Amino acid sequence: MKYWTMLLALAVFTQAHAGDDARRVLDCMRANVPSAAQVEDIQLSSSDSTGTTRALSGKIYAQRKGTHGSGELQVALRIESPTPYAGAAYLIREPGAGRQSSMFVYLPSVGRVRRITGAFVDGSLMGTNFSYQDFRQLATAFAGSTATLEPPSTIEQRPVYVLSFRPAAGSHSSFDRVRAWVDQKTCVPLKASFYAGNALLKALTASADALRQSGKYWYLSEMTMSDLRSGSQTVLRVAHVGEGVGIDKHYFEPGSFYQAN
Repeated sequence: MKYWTMLLALAVFTQAHAGDDARRVLDCMRANVPSAAQVEDIQLSSSDSTGTTRALSGKIYAQRKGTHGSGELQVALRIESPTPYAGAAYLIREPGAGRQSSMFVYLPSVGRVRRITGAFVDGSLMGTNFSYQDFRQLATAFAGSTATLEPPSTIEQRPVYVLSFRPAAGSHSSFDRVRAWVDQKTCVPLKASFYAGNALLKALTASADALRQSGKYWYLSEMTMSDLRSGSQTVLRVAHVGEGVGIDKHYFEPGSFYQAN
């Protein structure tokens, strides 16, 4: 009996230790999400299996509320071109542990703000291969997901952590598991695989050569999201990242985020 008790205690300790290791990686990833406001110039270039292409350009505004930037993470995406999509906007408000995030979208063709709930979270973000949920997960370093740490690996001869994420209860995601390969030096994911059961449906890939640093924060200047079912893909390029102070609060208000200039 003592032998089995020792084995059980060892198993519990090992699971707890693995959980602590996963939390350390997550903490490192989330520490890489700027607490100060920042602005990013981005381009989303999509192509399908027929070779048809389309490009969108815009900006991302992000900041944390609260003392010393420790509170709610807020991220706004605004599309500036081409003309049919100019003025479209997307807002994420991530309140922190134990609370549900809020997502909102504004499309000029609809002319009103819509809260993103239910199955709509897996809808295409402005016609790209990124869904609203994909963008939220990347912008918030998988906040709200449950993570477990797998054995480490390498990408382009760089050591990476391998994390397996399960979506939060009630998230309505079409994926029940996401595996992410996180660069150990920068805590930036270089690869992610999105699964429904055992089926790999989407894949995010980036080269370590695309890693850039702005102040103390690291980011990817280019990444590709591929839909393995349709054969389409979207390349997200970040042309410029700059930290700013005092971005107008209207960028992050559900009633005005699409109007701020």
